Amino acid sequence: MRYVNADRQVLVDLLGRSDAFVSLKRAKRTSDLFHSNEELTLVWDDAGENESASLPNVIFVVEDKLEDFLAWSATYLRAVRPLTAFCRVASREAATPLLDIAPPHDLRAISNACLGLILGEAAMYMGPGENLVQLPSIAVERTFSFSMARLIGLGMPGTELPFQLNRWSKARQFGRSSSAIVSERDLDVTWGVMLSVFFGADSLGNADTKSDNKIVEICRGILLSEFDSVDFEKLGFGGSAALNDVLRRMTDTKEERVKAFERAQNDLGVSKGENPTRYAFLIGFLASRIEPGSMEHIELLRTASRDYPSAILWYGLCAGLSREAKLQQANGGLGRRLLRDALRPATILDRPTCDIALHELEVLSRIGNVESIIPVSRSGYLEVEIAPCVNTVVRTGKSGRNQSDLFPPSPDSPALRDIASGLEQGITAIYDAYNKLRSIVHPSSNYSGPSDHNAPGERSKRRWKK
Repeated sequence: MRYVNADRQVLVDLLGRSDAFVSLKRAKRTSDLFHSNEELTLVWDDAGENESASLPNVIFVVEDKLEDFLAWSATYLRAVRPLTAFCRVASREAATPLLDIAPPHDLRAISNACLGLILGEAAMYMGPGENLVQLPSIAVERTFSFSMARLIGLGMPGTELPFQLNRWSKARQFGRSSSAIVSERDLDVTWGVMLSVFFGADSLGNADTKSDNKIVEICRGILLSEFDSVDFEKLGFGGSAALNDVLRRMTDTKEERVKAFERAQNDLGVSKGENPTRYAFLIGFLASRIEPGSMEHIELLRTASRDYPSAILWYGLCAGLSREAKLQQANGGLGRRLLRDALRPATILDRPTCDIALHELEVLSRIGNVESIIPVSRSGYLEVEIAPCVNTVVRTGKSGRNQSDLFPPSPDSPALRDIASGLEQGITAIYDAYNKLRSIVHPSSNYSGPSDHNAPGERSKRRWKK
């Protein structure tokens, strides 16, 4: 990489003068970059000539001046506003961990587990009757699990989990995103378990994340196809005849497994209040045993997920841990596309692909109207970099009035569905009665039978002809 230590005027000249260039030095190590008292260190990749008239790939700023620099750039560097859409900006203290990052993890072993969590979280926002094939890419990119899988794939350590969760949550607060159905705690616990299964509890460091060791043991058993009813005694469900019966029936035919699962939600309900997290895991695990390695039966979790949303997350994780996992092949190849995007190679010296980085978004939100400053690449959505090379998507107010939200504004309400269904049936009955009456009064009219109340636009059409 090439670099120069400079002040703000050098940056202004690079952007404002066509004949401007700087003589660059070559750095072999990160420690070579900072032998100067200058406020800025401008870094380019190794492409091109030794002199550069282009915007640097990364700008490192003295720690206590980072926020002031970002506020200054919004005023004086209008040609590249927001600045972090064109180059990365970080403190000097962050240089070593960012530039000397470990090689990316080999995700072949954990790719299905990551994919299960991504699909599970995205599925929590689907409406009744919708399936995973219908998920648009933005709906997936907005999930925490997608950003976390990308972070791990780039080689970041598991100790980043709580910090990534905090950054993701902050980005959502800046957008007009609906309230998340899944809690941050549930995301923290499920991802903590997944990382512990593959990398050990030490991978979480001394962070606040605490994985449930009993659940971790069972998940390792799923990975190795080695578990039995005794394992579930460790969860506090031991001695339950109902649970033992359900586990036994999960080796029967698929039809019997479905019946056993539906029955289990009632029979095991007496224990769910004692440890909600473990109960949600148990329900997700049982659903995954109907067709191991698949998420085809996600609809069966609708009832349980109203009170225990994380059951769908556990369902996805258990499906991904199975040796029979086929998440990449299912749903029209959706899984393969998601992994392609989540595991795309990138380094901090690559140009950003976001609309703005989170730390600049925080600064701009304090000094003015953010939406008037940021041109967005997707109508109605803002792509925010929450960690180097890791973006998430939040909804903004720049879309038209009729732009539909990919996530519902509130959790699914059975009461509202019942009202809507009743109105629909009533309207259908009125049209059918009208058409029948018309055929009696005017026998020559051609009555076409009961109206198709599911067809778009058919509700307002007459079903008879003169």
